Amino acid sequence: MDSSVFKLSPFLSVSVIVMLLFIQIRSSLSNNDLFGDCSNQFVSINEVRYRVLDIKQDTETLRIAREDYLVPPPFTCRINGVDHESGFVLPGANGPGICYSSVFFPAPAIASASILDVPALERFLKEGFEGRLNLRRTFVCLEQHYPFNNHSNILLPNQLSSPLLSVMASTKPVNVLEICHVSPSSTSPESSTELSLPLIFSDIFNLKFPPVQGIFFYKLTELTPTFFNSVVLPKVKHSLSVTLSHFRPLAGNLTWPPSFPKPIITYNTPDDGIKLTVAESSADFDHLYSEIHHAIESHPYVPNVSISDTMASTLAIQITLFRNKGFCIGHTINHAVLDGMSISFFMNAWARICKQLVDGKMENPTLLPEELIPFFNRTVVQDPEGLDMWYLKFWLGVKFPDFDNNPRSLKPFTLPETPPNLLRTTFELHREEVQKLREMVTFQLDNSGSKEETNQTKKVYFSTYVLVYAHTLVCMLEAKGLNSNEKIKVLITVDCRSRLSPPLPKNYIGNCVSSFDTVMEGEDLMKENGVAYVAKRLTEMIEDLDNRSVLEGAKERLPYNDWEPNTRQVRAAGTNRFGMYGADFGWGKPSKVELTTIDRFDAFSIMESRNESGGVEVGVVLKEHEMKIFGSLFTRVNISQFRC
Repeated sequence: MDSSVFKLSPFLSVSVIVMLLFIQIRSSLSNNDLFGDCSNQFVSINEVRYRVLDIKQDTETLRIAREDYLVPPPFTCRINGVDHESGFVLPGANGPGICYSSVFFPAPAIASASILDVPALERFLKEGFEGRLNLRRTFVCLEQHYPFNNHSNILLPNQLSSPLLSVMASTKPVNVLEICHVSPSSTSPESSTELSLPLIFSDIFNLKFPPVQGIFFYKLTELTPTFFNSVVLPKVKHSLSVTLSHFRPLAGNLTWPPSFPKPIITYNTPDDGIKLTVAESSADFDHLYSEIHHAIESHPYVPNVSISDTMASTLAIQITLFRNKGFCIGHTINHAVLDGMSISFFMNAWARICKQLVDGKMENPTLLPEELIPFFNRTVVQDPEGLDMWYLKFWLGVKFPDFDNNPRSLKPFTLPETPPNLLRTTFELHREEVQKLREMVTFQLDNSGSKEETNQTKKVYFSTYVLVYAHTLVCMLEAKGLNSNEKIKVLITVDCRSRLSPPLPKNYIGNCVSSFDTVMEGEDLMKENGVAYVAKRLTEMIEDLDNRSVLEGAKERLPYNDWEPNTRQVRAAGTNRFGMYGADFGWGKPSKVELTTIDRFDAFSIMESRNESGGVEVGVVLKEHEMKIFGSLFTRVNISQFRC
């Protein structure tokens, strides 16, 4: 910044500074959620007005004070090495990695350890504090044209301290080392002829849904860059190439030739392969996989999958090194090609081959056991109702904001960006805790309702999935402040492989799931037996599916429906039967598996426990105050603590 600006009149100087603040911060946020109004005398931050007290020409600093002399609310910082409650760190635009803006105003209540009494705090707030914008070093985020500073100095009044903080905001939390194209190995049994695989109705159901992302964390405390580059990475690349030779359609691309009525997967071409990103991160590995952290902190560890109007990749992989800590493998899948069971199957097959290469004990380590050989045959799938073209017709007619107007485009619709204040963590229910849930639900249902219901001899069995879903749903809605007059649209995703006629094998690769929903009243969930009520409703849904064709009413279950007013929609991603923790690449099973994309919509994840058979892990993304409430509710899984 040219200091000559400060030689102008005070009125103009304030205007310039405020304008810089407005551009610097406002351009980096959405929904106008940080800055309110700016004027020549006041700046509004988080709906709190700050008076502009002074401008220092020599140091280019702006002194401001809260108009009401109150302490700004604490917040959570996203930059490594910065106190979690020390000021305002503002997120930037989407770009290469994560961009941060440079304006940082401390929260005076905790800005300095020397502030211990209220009078001193009041004097400090009244006298104001200074923020200096250093715009000499700038960069530009992709898709934005505003300069974002990557160095901020925060100055406090002289009687308190010297500069409080110098924040170096990382523009690249992950350093990309290599982006390569991994092709299937030359040992493929397929001929040299280009092949294609049609999409079935359940694939087209998901045609325009956004990609799904997840991360596998592997703890390896002695992992040096040398060992990573000489041993881990070559084995991972080689095994991925071999695995793709077994899963050749996944090395192809989703296309929609002009002469074809619906999209197809073309493969067995010279261009076959998937993108593998190799990166290194200096972030706190233990913080990412074992502690509560901001949801967006996971985003740099999952790759982008290439999707255009005419062609879309099926899968992208990223492996990231954390020196002397471990590594993680992130995946992004095209939802029109794979479901959760399929990606779990692929990851386990890939890990199996890699482990066999690492161990070096098998005569032919590139072979897969029979239970991990994929099944791609689409001819066995019957679709007498023409559901594939029914769902395709639906997508061709969809019109809503930001949706591609090209009806044959393969681009998915986009979800809102993840708010920077959302936190992510995983809770675990041990097997005995699940059993306590089962006992509690059974007890409550046996001691409620009519005599006719009580005298029924049929005992209902509540599956682990249903119990965990019900418990998590009630805890989450209560943490979010559920009102009794609200309606809750509860969605469950059912694996249809064994439910089709004829049934498909477990190793079928593609989409073979269907979503079912039921609407519940908020007042029913808020009762003492809310968990039992939800468990009963979900069990009834599943039992109903067992007694009829899974395709019955499929035409009414459209991929996208407008939300009804005063209705919340909640779903669970994953299941405790995926077997994700079996993916051992040769250096131990994952320390943590995360379903990353639950932070883009109201969802939570369910997965089997890493530590024991019968346990379950639940991934949630919530605001800070919601997370505290949820944690206190979720962990009270003890029958004596439930009000029965």
